[in-house]
Amino acid sequence: MRFSNLFFLIICLCAIAISGCSSGSKSPVAPSDMAISEMPDLSPIFVSDRDADGNPTGGMGAIGYYTLSLDPEKLSAELTPLRTGALTDVLEIIDITNFMQIFPCTDCAKINSVGINADDNLVINLGIKHPFEEGDPTEIITGKNRADLHVFNVEGIVVSNLTGDAFGGLLELTSGFKLVNAHGYTDYLDAALDNIFLTFATIHPYITHFTAYNQGNFDASNPMGFATVYDPPPSGFCVMPMGSDYNNRDYIFEITGPMNFIFAIGCTYAVTTNTFEQRFSPEYRCPQHNKKAASKVTATITNNELEAGNTISTAQLNIDVVDINHGVAVGTALDEMLADSSVNEIIVDIPGVMTNMLTVAGTSSVSGTGHSPSDPLVYQVTITNTAGADLGAYPGLLKVIDAYS
Repeated sequence: MRFSNLFFLIICLCAIAISGCSSGSKSPVAPSDMAISEMPDLSPIFVSDRDADGNPTGGMGAIGYYTLSLDPEKLSAELTPLRTGALTDVLEIIDITNFMQIFPCTDCAKINSVGINADDNLVINLGIKHPFEEGDPTEIITGKNRADLHVFNVEGIVVSNLTGDAFGGLLELTSGFKLVNAHGYTDYLDAALDNIFLTFATIHPYITHFTAYNQGNFDASNPMGFATVYDPPPSGFCVMPMGSDYNNRDYIFEITGPMNFIFAIGCTYAVTTNTFEQRFSPEYRCPQHNKKAASKVTATITNNELEAGNTISTAQLNIDVVDINHGVAVGTALDEMLADSSVNEIIVDIPGVMTNMLTVAGTSSVSGTGHSPSDPLVYQVTITNTAGADLGAYPGLLKVIDAYS
């Protein structure tokens, strides 16, 4: 399997090419008849990576599922947990996998504020925190007093069952609402969510939390992968450490009326122990436990000379890609990848404008390492109106494909 991250964009076609041509908004279509309140409890999320002996080495999953109910007219928003279980005094946590399979967090997300911005979009400020407090180094290590239950690449994923846009060339579908400031679109949890909340969309928008892209206090010589695990807690590598407070982000919705969503807190994580007996001698492998796909993709139209009906008219795009694992060495050390996890290629699909998709090699970036938003991989792309599109605004999709397998 190769992992991918996707980014939604709007391409404007003008009668005469000018910069700053505005894109038209699209009201969401009517939702299906599925009632979120009638859905059964969610199934656990899968472990994704295994070593040569078949043991789990890392995974991706969700630490919480909620319904997110929004009403822009009343300026109201509400989060309701879909799973209401709680940890008991006798539960022995082997690693974070157990927690996500049994008791996803009911209070790991909260709404801080609701407002309307200058563009009349609904702005919801959401906070996400870790389900466990830090372990106490003065007490005996037990199944509940742990220091290795950190997770990485925490994403607030907004899932809707509205009918949206189809991108046949990429075999992807988006749902009929717009998260204006999405960091990307992901299919990481789509298969699991479809078991209980079937959606038209195959990819869903998300906002990334805990975006520390530096190495922080990671130390490959430390058996837990970090120089310290208590004071201070792990930092860098997009980690959400145990005991973290709420990390807050704005979610900007372009919606016109009341809507219900699934809000899933996705993450990647380290399977630090394979057996119950090993639970007190865990081993982190960073950045192996980071998300394999790109974390953030940004597209900017730098020169729009597209003209209605003109099949040789063009526009230039700059595509910035943040992928913390791009170019990281392959090997068995804690700070190496098991396999190459660099950006492999970027595919651009703009139905109605381009007759064929455009593929860009991952090695063709003009600058950047891709390891942080301040130093992204930069790709320069030319879009041509080969379909002879008429004047208007056209949705497009960028698919950034990772080499990891």
